[in-house]
Amino acid sequence: MTYLKLFLVFFKVGLFSFGGGYAILPLMQHEVVDVNKWISFHEFMEIVAVSQITPGPISINLATHVGYRIAQTIGSTIATCCKKNFCSFKNYCCRTYFSSSCCSFC
Repeated sequence: MTYLKLFLVFFKVGLFSFGGGYAILPLMQHEVVDVNKWISFHEFMEIVAVSQITPGPISINLATHVGYRIAQTIGSTIATCCKKNFCSFKNYCCRTYFSSSCCSFC
């Protein structure tokens, strides 16, 4: 059940997130801290700080770290793949129909 919930949360974040990685932080915080109560606000802010200094897009790094905290290696794989794959599909559609990228972090 944890894996399915993790998948659905990060699929939802990937579905409704447009803009840079920092625009996604409030939605991720709401889902991870407030709604599901997987981690505390203090832990979330520590993960954000680590995600900022880790090479790569902040939203993908954040999904990886949160997934690992929740369900170890499988959780980080699910969160990262769900977030990244949907984002890539969304960008492909935006480039095809609007000739530009919808989000800058993918």
